[in-house]
Formats: sequence, C-alpha cells, structure tokens
Amino acid sequence: MNKVGILFLLFLCYFFLPVKGQAIDLSLFLDTVQIRHYAPMRSMTRIKVAPSDSIYVEKYGEMRYYNSDTLFHYLATRGYHTVEDELYYYYYDIVSYMSDVRAAAEIRKVRQMALRYNNPEITYAAEFLPLLVNLSRTDSTRFDAAMDDLYRLARKVAAEGNTREEIFLLRLIFNESYLSGHYARAFRFARLTVARLDQLTDEEFFDRKATYFMIGNAYHAFRDYDRSIPYLKKSLRDDGSRHMADRANLRARHSLAEYYASIGDLEQSDYYFLSMWNSPDQVKMRPVYDMIALTGLAGNEMKRGRFDVPLRIFKLCLPALKEEKASSLSTAVELKMAECYLEKDDPGAAYAILDSVHMNPDSVDENSCYYYSLLNRYYAHRGDALKARCYLDSMMTAFHRYEDKYNTLIILRAEQELFESENARKELQVKSFRHVSVVMGVTAGIILIALIIISILYRKKHQAYRKLASRSREWAESTSRVAPVVPADNIDVSLMESINRLFEDEQIYLNADLNLETLSKLLGVHRNLISKAINTVYGKPFSSFINECRVRQAILLLSDPANDSRSLEAIAFDAGFSTRQTFYRVFKAQTGINPATYRKNREAQIEP
Repeated sequence: MNKVGILFLLFLCYFFLPVKGQAIDLSLFLDTVQIRHYAPMRSMTRIKVAPSDSIYVEKYGEMRYYNSDTLFHYLATRGYHTVEDELYYYYYDIVSYMSDVRAAAEIRKVRQMALRYNNPEITYAAEFLPLLVNLSRTDSTRFDAAMDDLYRLARKVAAEGNTREEIFLLRLIFNESYLSGHYARAFRFARLTVARLDQLTDEEFFDRKATYFMIGNAYHAFRDYDRSIPYLKKSLRDDGSRHMADRANLRARHSLAEYYASIGDLEQSDYYFLSMWNSPDQVKMRPVYDMIALTGLAGNEMKRGRFDVPLRIFKLCLPALKEEKASSLSTAVELKMAECYLEKDDPGAAYAILDSVHMNPDSVDENSCYYYSLLNRYYAHRGDALKARCYLDSMMTAFHRYEDKYNTLIILRAEQELFESENARKELQVKSFRHVSVVMGVTAGIILIALIIISILYRKKHQAYRKLASRSREWAESTSRVAPVVPADNIDVSLMESINRLFEDEQIYLNADLNLETLSKLLGVHRNLISKAINTVYGKPFSSFINECRVRQAILLLSDPANDSRSLEAIAFDAGFSTRQTFYRVFKAQTGINPATYRKNREAQIEP
C-alpha cells in the first residue's frame, strides 16, 4: 500500500471510530503502518545558552546547557508565560542534577534578580528555588523540611491571591511525595489539589487538565478506578498540548486504553490507543508515545488471539524504543514478543528473547510478574516441572510485592490523615476565635454554649465507647503489666519502672519507628543499659518486650465490637506494627492463635 493509502486508512480510523467503541478489524492498519519520523522539534529552551553554563548528567550520559541569567531576566521583565517551557527545563532537567555548590550559586543569582526587579514572579522564584534544590537531594531530613516549607509557601501565595503558584506548589508536593514513595502524604495533597482545581476553569489555571492527569494517574496505579477514570477523562484535550513538557493528554489516553483493556473492553481500548496515534500533540518524546500506541493496539490483537501482526509491530518498534532509551517499555515489548512465540508454539524463539531480557530482581513492576509467568509457561511446555514451579513461586513473589507497593490501604490512610489534619486545623481556628472573642468581650456567651455542646457530645461519645469496650479491655488490662521473671538489682528495676511509666502514660510503643536509640534519647540513658535492664528484669530482648506491648494493644482493639468493620491491616498499624506480616507472626507467637481467629472467638474469651 502506498503512502496515500496509509494516510487514507488513518483518516478513516480517526474520524469513524466512535468514542464508545465498536468492533473493528485493525489488522489491516497494523499490517501496513510504519513508524513516523518527525521533523526536529524546537529545543526545550529557546534561550541562547553558553558553554560555560553546563552540567553533565551522569544518569543519562549527556551534557546539558542553560542560561539562567537570561531566563531570570525574561521572567522578571516579560512574565512567566513567555518562558514556561524554559523554566520547566531549568527546574527539572538542570537544577535537579546540580551539585550543592552550583545550586547555591543559582540561588544567590535569583535572589539578586529579585532585589533588582520589583516583580512578584521573580520574587516567587527566589523563594521557590531553594526549596526545589532541597527536594532533589537524597537527605530525607532536607526533603521533609522542604515539603513543609513548600506547603507554607503555598498558603502564603494563596493568601496573596496567586492561584497558579498555589496549585503548582500543591501539585509539586503531591507529585514529589508520590515519586519518592511517600504515598500517604501524596494522596492527602491529591485531595487538597483537586478541591482547588474543582473551583477553577481551564482559563483560570492553564495546567488544570495536566494536574487532573497527574492525580488520576496516581489513583490508577493503585487501581482506584472509581476516582482515576473521571480525573483522567477530565484531563483530555483535542486541541493539542500547551507546551512541549505537557504530555498529560497522551499519557491520560494511554492510561484509559490500558484500563479498558484490563476490563475486556478492547474496542474502547483501541479507540484510546488510536486517539494517541492521531493526537496533534507535539511534545517531548512524541515518537515514544507513537510506539506506545502501536504496541498497545498490537497487545489488544494478542488478546483477540492474533499473533503474526502484533509480532511485526513489536519488531518494528523495539529498535526505536531502545534508541529512545525507553528501557521499561522495551522490556515490556520483548516480553510480549516472547508470549507471541509461545502462543505460536515456538518455545525456542520465546526463550531466546527471555534469556536476553535483563530483569532487576529488586524491581517492583508489572514486567517482573509478566517475565516470571512466561518462564513458568516455557518450562511447563518443556515438561520441566521443577523449574516451572520455581518460576511460579517467583511470579507470585513479584506479584505480592507489586500488590504491597500499590495497596489501596495507603489511600485510606491518607484520607484518614487528611481528615485528622482538617479537624486539627478547625480546632485551631476555633481556639483562635475563642481567644479573640474573650479579649474583645463580645462573644463570650456563644463560646460558652459551644464549649458546653462540645463537652456533652464528647462525654456521650466516650461513654458509649466505654460501654462497648469495658468488658473486652478487662481481659487485656489484667495482663497489662509484665511481671519480672528473675531477681534484678535496684538500678535495673528503677530503670524498668521509668520505661513502664513512659509506655503506659504515653504509649510510645504505638510508634512503628520506636527503637532502642529513640528510647535512649527519651530517657537520657545509654541504649545498652536499657537493653540490659529489660533482659535482666523480664528475661527477654527489647524487641520481644515492645512487641508484647503492641500485641496487648491489638487485643484491646480486636476485642472492641466498634472495630469489627476495620481490616486487620488497620488494627496492625494502630497497634504500632509496621507490616501485616510482622503483626501475624508476633501475635501468633505470643497468643498461640492468629488475629483473625482471636477476633472470631473473642466473646468466649471475655466471659467472666
């Protein structure tokens, strides 16, 4: 087929494939389509750079050039929208890879610019840049401090009415938290960001659609599709991206295509993959998104039981993907090729591919699960039951690690933290209002009534709670103190009394990060003395002692009918355990039964 015919076929696919999806044979399209070659796109930065302003990025093996003097000057004199792409490139492709010395020089430079120009945008950049530098460092203390400072800056610019910077900062906190694995904080800020986005229009905040994508994509990774799909659809646009860094439209279409493929709606999935291919977006890495679309369509054809045309597409795209250094996608394509050969009853060709794939044993992604499942199939086909079973175990291990990483309980915990932080903020506001009212002497009566109502509700709530929990607590509290098992000297006994008071009064054992070092700082006593006292008085190491306290707390929680609807994971976290696995192991070792069994039989246990 000549080029005119191919273009005509693409035209038909774009204009006649409906949104709802309908059965269509894509084999002809895939059998003739070729990788498109784009004219060189303009540089991410249009500002003339100087060789003296450069950094070497070891991760990508390349030298990057910039010109922050001109960039800051344009920002101060021409405005943010004239250098949007350039700022993005500078912040994320330059600053993130600078040494501390070079970054400090850049911070001094932007602060001098802020003093020279009376312009709020360069002033904001002078406040923002040091926080971004701290985010890009591996020191967790600096990272957490920068997160707090970013949120303070977000509240400040919000009070000044600067919506763009406010949402940009909220989005940055969300995205950096998500990428660094701080999922609870990430989803808390996702909720805060969406609440602001829903109050605005695209005209009021130009990156509104891209922000919806970032949040929808995070929920999508955790398989919370009820939230992710509406956000992803809100991020779609038909008029092309706003700038080269804005790949949200293409990525949203990809996520939607993957979702519909996962639920078996291949026609709808085909639609979104084709809409990626036909999108007018001219963005960074556009050729890679073309190949994602083609390999996605080929994957759908595999689900329909067709393997020859998909093989052609994978062979066509694989060299280009490797040239683009899209390693994860290259691996996924190689694995799909191996599956095609297995389905075509060519295990030799499949194994040749699998043998060439370099899989990181520590990686936690879908490729790992896919890789081990294919090896399981290969050895099962060969009749090697031992190796097949071995790779089945590896597949299940990889699957469980993937499930643990993207556990929806993290979202629930994030929402609980957000709820608690909002309550704390509201309580602080009430206290501030009360103070002002008392000083002014005009609202003392209202505050008094409010305090009475709050007090009554508080008492009622806790009276009901005590009635439900009193008999259940009685059993656990009867063993709350651990009796000494061996004679000990007065120093060890005195130290253990201090530890017991601290445990009983402040329940610090509920902190999953508590260790001997932390306890040593709290008591002002060397950790070795604490360890010796516990071993001498109770005849057990520190870990066993603290785990026993946590098990007693878990028993109280499990004995309370009010907690029946809560998962065992939530009970474990509340009792101070860091993982469900540790909770199960320690609970059973100390009680002889697992937590689920205890919950089912607790009524018999608490009878007098």
